[in-house]
Amino acid sequence: MSNSKHSKFLKILLFLIIGIVVLLCGFKIAAVLHNDPPAKTETITDEKEYLSVNRYVKNTMEADLEGSLPNQIPKESTAAKYYYNYVCGLLGDPSYIISLKCQFNDVQDMSDEYQRLVQLKPESIKKTSNEEIFVFKCHPVDIERYFDDKILDGTILCFEIVVFNEDEKSIEYLTAEIQDSYGKPDLVTSVLNKVR
Repeated sequence: MSNSKHSKFLKILLFLIIGIVVLLCGFKIAAVLHNDPPAKTETITDEKEYLSVNRYVKNTMEADLEGSLPNQIPKESTAAKYYYNYVCGLLGDPSYIISLKCQFNDVQDMSDEYQRLVQLKPESIKKTSNEEIFVFKCHPVDIERYFDDKILDGTILCFEIVVFNEDEKSIEYLTAEIQDSYGKPDLVTSVLNKVR
């Protein structure tokens, strides 16, 4: 290849690379201007605000998850502990965790919810002496990445797990889509330790 052809090829390649970078930056700027995903941090623990989540989380849950979270806190539940956390920087990398633990008077009160979840056909069910763990989304690679100390920017870990505990007469729901850099919150770690 002659110098002029080589030089022309490099100019075209450089132009293409700059064009791609500008396009990617444009998409990021458009996302920021449209506030999708919203750049903010939000934590809600009041069960009266159960599933009061932003549009991004709602759309992601509908697109990526199986629907294990109940639409409302089960009416048979005598106590509920709710936790919602959403974090997203100005240039993206959204993460969220939704955790709900419901207490019941007896195991029979949990039966309707148990049947609803069985009909959703979990990927697997793990049984221990006092717990049944329904795994809807929880790839072994995601568990491995969660527990390792490496951070792979842009890697999203997806978890959707429900734990029935007969001794406690409780159901614990965990739904999370978190960036690998999010950290290791205790409530996620404790549920994942039951799965792995």
